[in-house]
Amino acid sequence: TKDKSKLNFKQFQILSMLNESHHILKTNDTTNLITIIGFHIATIRSLLSIILFLIVVTIIKLGYFWCHKYSHYLPESSLLLFLGIFFGYILKATRTDPNLFSINSYVFMYLLLPPIVLESAFAMYHVDFMANILPVLIFAIIATVLNFIFLSLFLWILLIIGVMESSINEISILIFCSLITSIDPVAVLAIFQEIHVDNNLYYLVFGESLLNDGVAVVLYNVLRQLAAVEIWRGMHYFKSCISFLAVVVGGGLTGFMFSAITCIISRFSYKAPLSEPIIVFGMSMVAYLVADVLGWSVIISMIMFGLIQVAYNFHNITHKSLIVIKRVIKILANLSESIIFLCLGVTLFEIDDFQWNSSFSLWALFLCIYVRFSITFLLSAFINRYELAVREIYWTEQYIIAYGGMRGGISYCLAVLLSDSNGVDKTSIMNATIFIILFTVVFQGITIGPLVKILQIKISEEDGLSLIDQINETILTHLLATIESIVDLKGRNSFYEFLFNVNNLFILPILQRDPETYESRLIETFKAIDLRLYLAYSCGNNTELGKTFLRKLKPNLQNNRFEFYNMSTVDYLMEDFRAEAIAKEIEAVYGMSKAPTDDADLGPSNPNRRISKRALAILYQKTSKMDDSFQQVPNIKLNPFFANIGRKKPPKDDSEEYYKNV
Repeated sequence: TKDKSKLNFKQFQILSMLNESHHILKTNDTTNLITIIGFHIATIRSLLSIILFLIVVTIIKLGYFWCHKYSHYLPESSLLLFLGIFFGYILKATRTDPNLFSINSYVFMYLLLPPIVLESAFAMYHVDFMANILPVLIFAIIATVLNFIFLSLFLWILLIIGVMESSINEISILIFCSLITSIDPVAVLAIFQEIHVDNNLYYLVFGESLLNDGVAVVLYNVLRQLAAVEIWRGMHYFKSCISFLAVVVGGGLTGFMFSAITCIISRFSYKAPLSEPIIVFGMSMVAYLVADVLGWSVIISMIMFGLIQVAYNFHNITHKSLIVIKRVIKILANLSESIIFLCLGVTLFEIDDFQWNSSFSLWALFLCIYVRFSITFLLSAFINRYELAVREIYWTEQYIIAYGGMRGGISYCLAVLLSDSNGVDKTSIMNATIFIILFTVVFQGITIGPLVKILQIKISEEDGLSLIDQINETILTHLLATIESIVDLKGRNSFYEFLFNVNNLFILPILQRDPETYESRLIETFKAIDLRLYLAYSCGNNTELGKTFLRKLKPNLQNNRFEFYNMSTVDYLMEDFRAEAIAKEIEAVYGMSKAPTDDADLGPSNPNRRISKRALAILYQKTSKMDDSFQQVPNIKLNPFFANIGRKKPPKDDSEEYYKNV
């Protein structure tokens, strides 16, 4: 029958499988079929090597921060270079392929460089940077072009008169000068953060080193295209200049466009805060890759993206997501910087014909230092003469700016990208580039710290939270802009006033969910001051934790005591804030499930009414007698605002019994 045939067929299948298994067991050694411990390293060798390498880098950084005695004299970048050289020597002695820990152009450009540039762009958005934007652009663009021109000219003259014995040609000199003008922000920032130089000097060097990379890469790409041209004509030079401007401007527009799109998307992401970091990181890489596809500056694109994010989108993002974004990008950037310097040391043992004492390398090093110092002093005199900076750039600071011109991973990566075609002498360029990187990072990096102390460079003071400072800065800016308008002078302050109005009227309503206003910034500052005082005095102003909270405040606020508060002081503080604003702040900041809505108190139906003095008086008396963890510090009384923590909705009659039980 039909059912029996099916059954027989199934039986036939089972018998065939059993017969095949029996044949395998008879012909093979059954002891090899079952293993207790396997060893399949071939499948995960690369992944395991990368993970172990990252762990080693992290342990090295951890040990560096524990060795306070030595880390004060040896910069982290120099230490990583030395360790890279040591690892490279071990790899060569054991005949291990050093390419395992080398950085190729793809890894550098698409994995290591983006987080470094984005993290630097986040840190670049600062009032001192914006105030020094003109000097930064002068040093980043004009100084870079002048360094390239004079360095190329001097090396070409030395080549003509026969001082250099190297076989390098003219096009190789031009390409080398374009890539060696790149000032590595990794080396400069790591050292300047350790010695805590003045903010004006820090952001001047910071902005110059970061924007300078974009200009240097553009020069490098233009000259690589010219290297393929056999006969140079006037039209080639003209197209090169147009290409230079298009690459810089195009990169900036790309970063701005994708950053604006990110801001608009983030206006609606507050209901799904877990998606916010993904949106920011994803769109940043899209801006980076699109600029690369179009042949525009990826560094300028990423810088513009980061600046717009800090200026506008960070206001849309929830607080927890903002912490995640800053922490993750800081970790990735820090790890990328360490990998670059460590692998740079290992790279020395990949080059068999490295010539330490070659005439080209020595002359290039000398001219790099000489030309940078000359251009820096010349442009600083120009800036001081026409008062383009916030204040005068002193000669000691000019010396530090010139001395901080260290080369690093970007110059090395551009040298690796070269090929020996079109008459380019890649070997000589690689040798000279690595030699200059080693000298500037190690020698200048180690000596710049003591040099700052010898020249008595002003050390930065931590910015303190102060409502008075914030109000005064705004008043002075508007006042100076008014004076310029009266005397019919269009200066810096009038330009700032114009940008301020355009920003408030047209940009903020589009890019921000709840546009940030001057009043909201004041409330945020007031909230931050009040919260730090609360946390400091809650855990004791003489404890280390208390001092940590107070460190950000001005001295007069650090010495403040709440027991000196009286009701006239409270009334004075409350006078300039409407009841509705105070109710919203208490609800949003201090954890109330619902703000009071009584018309006699804080009700939004009557926003001109103040918080009743009777309610505040009862709250103040109650908080002065509170016996909880917040009152462990003797003679300290709480601000009345903190009494609302965990408060329930009050009865409509504003009864005294309710406030006594708060």
